[in-house]
Amino acid sequence: KNTYTWFNQLNGLKENFIRSFNEDGQGNIYIGVVAGLYHVDKNKKIKGVDIQGMSLENMAITSISKDKNNTFWLSTNEGVVKYNGHAHHKFLVGNGLCGNLILSSCIDSEGNLWFGSDGFGVSKLSSEAIVSYSEKDGLPGDYINSIYQTKDKKYWIAMRNNGLLVMNGNERIQHKVNVKNTKESLIDNTVNCMAQDKEGKLWIGTQSGLSIFNENKFINYWAESDYQTIYSIYHDSQGTHYIGTGTGLVIFGEKGKKEPVEVVNRLKASADLAIYSITEDKYQNLWLATANYGLIKYD
Repeated sequence: KNTYTWFNQLNGLKENFIRSFNEDGQGNIYIGVVAGLYHVDKNKKIKGVDIQGMSLENMAITSISKDKNNTFWLSTNEGVVKYNGHAHHKFLVGNGLCGNLILSSCIDSEGNLWFGSDGFGVSKLSSEAIVSYSEKDGLPGDYINSIYQTKDKKYWIAMRNNGLLVMNGNERIQHKVNVKNTKESLIDNTVNCMAQDKEGKLWIGTQSGLSIFNENKFINYWAESDYQTIYSIYHDSQGTHYIGTGTGLVIFGEKGKKEPVEVVNRLKASADLAIYSITEDKYQNLWLATANYGLIKYD
């Protein structure tokens, strides 16, 4: 993997700050930016997506989830938009959503949708009925950076400044936080992202390093390093771990190497290549959403 294709303002995007993207199952990529939604086709052509009856110009898209029917769920600063390529439906506070400013989303093994908000807690949407949880219901914090379901069906809710809440269904099990001078506790209380590897270890990216949760304890890395702020984690089918940091992409475990290998860092002589989202397409190309450089296809 050593060639890069850039999708940014130079070739059709309105801006270079990308929080999220997803693929529609036919090789087309949908990109969420701070001012709308874009589409990249198989020929690498970019065009803006126009959703009939909706203005996307002032809509910041923070997360794009895709359900089993290939329908997209767009988390935005104006609620949640369900979009199937033609029709759309919008969910707002008036429909029972916890808040209109949504930061994160997750689709669980039963097809329920979970949305994390910026200051209003969490909403769970099942069969289009919405249940919300906030500090009033015992949630440790209302600023939700990420929601993740592990293979044992537990939900991990990542909060800003309040660590991790582990839930089993609707029942709170544990609240995991950083304990000062305790080596086996969570490395930092602001958690940005999570991804479970094929061995069942949960990789947790925080503002101050990486925690790997296994057998009920945390192993911590990078507390004092250039890579300590972690925004995204992706495990590929070959057992390679990709970590998107505030200063580039780091790869763990490629070709059996145990030490992290620095790959896409200070690309184009930049120290601020923050990577917010990582995924692999069906052709095993890696796609990176960045804060300042648009979308990068890395193959």
